[in-house]
Amino acid sequence: MSNKIDSQQTAVEHAKVLEKVFQLVNDQLIGQLTSLLEAAPDRINSMADKCGSHAEQERLFALYRFIKTENINIQREFFVALNNKIRPNAAAPDSSDSSTDDELSLVSQDEMEEMVALTTMHAHAMNLYGEQVDHLEARLEYIEIASSLSLDKECLNPIRLAEAFQETLKAFTTLDLQDKIELYKLFENEVMLKLGNMYSAINELLILAGIMPTIMLKTSRQIEIDDDEEITIKQVRTKAADDHNETGVGNIKTFPAQPTPQNLRQIASQVMSGEYVAPQHAVNLPASFRKPVCKKELNGDKFYDRKEVVKALSRLQNKIINGEYEQQPASTEQIKRELYTDMGEQEGGVATRQVNVLDERSIDFVGMMFDAITEDETISVVIKNLLLRLQIPVIKVAMSDSHLFEKDNHPTRVVLDLITEGGKGVTEEHDRMFGKLENVVDNILKEYDVDIETFTRAANYLRDLIDEETRATAQAEQQAQRQIIYHNAREVIVDEVRHITARKKVPSNVVPLVTRNWPSLMINRYVKHGKESWQWLESVMLMKLMIKCLQPIQSSQQWQTVWRNHLALVEAVHDELSTTKQKRNLIEEQTEKLKDAFIDLLDAYGYKLVEEARVTSATMFEDADSDKDIDIAATRLHQAANDPMHNEEDDRELRKTHIAEVAELAKAKINRLPSNVHPGVWFELYNGEDRIVRRLKLSVVLTEVAKLVFVDRKGVKVMEKDAADFAAELEANKSRFIADHSTFEHALGKVIGALAA
Repeated sequence: MSNKIDSQQTAVEHAKVLEKVFQLVNDQLIGQLTSLLEAAPDRINSMADKCGSHAEQERLFALYRFIKTENINIQREFFVALNNKIRPNAAAPDSSDSSTDDELSLVSQDEMEEMVALTTMHAHAMNLYGEQVDHLEARLEYIEIASSLSLDKECLNPIRLAEAFQETLKAFTTLDLQDKIELYKLFENEVMLKLGNMYSAINELLILAGIMPTIMLKTSRQIEIDDDEEITIKQVRTKAADDHNETGVGNIKTFPAQPTPQNLRQIASQVMSGEYVAPQHAVNLPASFRKPVCKKELNGDKFYDRKEVVKALSRLQNKIINGEYEQQPASTEQIKRELYTDMGEQEGGVATRQVNVLDERSIDFVGMMFDAITEDETISVVIKNLLLRLQIPVIKVAMSDSHLFEKDNHPTRVVLDLITEGGKGVTEEHDRMFGKLENVVDNILKEYDVDIETFTRAANYLRDLIDEETRATAQAEQQAQRQIIYHNAREVIVDEVRHITARKKVPSNVVPLVTRNWPSLMINRYVKHGKESWQWLESVMLMKLMIKCLQPIQSSQQWQTVWRNHLALVEAVHDELSTTKQKRNLIEEQTEKLKDAFIDLLDAYGYKLVEEARVTSATMFEDADSDKDIDIAATRLHQAANDPMHNEEDDRELRKTHIAEVAELAKAKINRLPSNVHPGVWFELYNGEDRIVRRLKLSVVLTEVAKLVFVDRKGVKVMEKDAADFAAELEANKSRFIADHSTFEHALGKVIGALAA
């Protein structure tokens, strides 16, 4: 009875301590989230100001408005999601539901992108304070055992906090993937990477409560096994449970029924260490995954020592670099056959031993990852072939370095990711970038034995190479963008000037001002401020007023109007032109000619009606120079009023209707595009039947004319597409996105998905 009472008292005391812990977590995280939401609008607004794409700016402004209006709702949803994640007996998904979102074999591309974001977020956090988290989980596990409380020791793991934020965003259906990724980045920087003080405070609180002041962590590799004892999952779990009861600390992590983003690395480690054994009916998995592991096999005479296997792989690696194979071994089975042949040759031509199951698993697991890489449609064929040459070095790393699957900044995985990034726009082997990437792969094959420094040097070189290419490409792309925007602006200005001067008479001495000097000002304002800006509207209105006042005077009232306004108009034109980079003497000359034109009009009228002779297009443009300016003078800007029945008011209304229709049509086309189509995204582009698909980057979206402009990896303009046509191509899968994900992480997710299926 006394023991039962003591146990109850302990449970009550521990429950009180846990409540303090959960309250501390709530206070800390809600406070950090509040700070994030207060700072986020300014950051997003700053991002929008620096963004070169109008469509991207619109998306960021929409996200800005969302955060401002949904601030309180986000905090409320996060509070609910957080406590559902961390508190005992929180609602959990039904594990019997085979269609759950956590099942990797059924995730969508968007879900996979979120998975990678959360996994990366978790890895960065664990790199900073993983030891504090391990200590905390050991103490929580102790509480669970000592108090018989229902408690998940991982309830405060950084991934649970990240998942709480993910659940929060799910409540807002208007957010697309790109918006979520932006918010994940903010959450990582403002919350996930600032949890160190919180974990220290929680550990200190538990220590003061007498809960494990000293931590003694054990791992599954410390389990003692008799030489003849086979390790099966059932036996390991049983032994783990026994040790758990004896020491109060669990020492084994078993393969979950439904893998989730946070344990991709954990599962990989379990597979590679022998903790996971697939069921015998899993015929789609390599045989090594279904074999149990025994200590005798690892150390016995019937099996090759790992050093021997690594040496054999190194010899195979040398044969590849020396060109001894017409076609290098690519499949896992080919590698195994070559491996056994080589080791047999070292023993006099007869292979008498086998590769132990853990080494075989390393080969099979990495082989499955490279199979996933070959199926990744976001990687071009030539880059896939390049990556496949690294399969044997990666197998050797998997055998010798347990951190390969645990650290997202491991040099080997970084190299694979950087080769893919550097080769994103490379589709042919004669590409200069391909040659540099190939040199990196060749150097790894030549130099790598067991020293991971080879991959570290390769990763550093690749980073520098990509930075250099990015800078060079950025300059070329910016130049292409300027040309594209200028060309589009030129077309807009020509159309606007044509409309303003249609059926109007322009004195020949003013033609250069109308066709060259003033349009140059309009182009600058259009490019710099956009067509909706007051600067652009002002330039249009001044030109309209100038042309209207230059028309032949036919009444005393018109004469009075011109007389009252012409000097102010000349001064306004002069002031506006002075803000441009045009030559000052040229500005003075043209404004003087404008002033003279007004004086001539006023003098010609006198006190009677004078009909001005018609001005032909030949006399209008005789002084035009198209070499330096926008060549508007080469375009017919007006027509003589040959039709006496013509109604200028009707023409103006038709013009407005036409402009509105064109704008509405362009807007409808742009709206057909998926939300994640924006500058900077890479695509495989349909180039017509029987033509090679191009891998290009979207550089500019011309919203007013619904045009998309694509550049190659060098920043050179290659292709334009109508927005509606491109949307249709995406829907028909003729053109498609090139996803921006980690090659290694994506392949790892595919393999774990196969294990979970």
